[in-house]
Amino acid sequence: PGPINKMADDCSRLWHLTDKELLEYFNRTYPQAVPWQIRDLSPAMHEALNSALLCKRAPPEALDVVLKPVDESDTGFPQGWEL
Repeated sequence: PGPINKMADDCSRLWHLTDKELLEYFNRTYPQAVPWQIRDLSPAMHEALNSALLCKRAPPEALDVVLKPVDESDTGFPQGWEL
């Protein structure tokens, strides 16, 4: 909790809002040049997240698939990472 974690705190407390309402809240509360959007995780990212939550280590080569951008609209994706 606290000012550094405000968006995460909001997400954990605003479960009563629909996706559309949550995006409207973020756009109003945390304005930015491009409107906020909800993005689906790729199947590989879902699997990696579930494995991490279950404390199962994925093989290093699996990172190539997990870190691959879903599509060209992944503009915020960290390109060129050396693993």
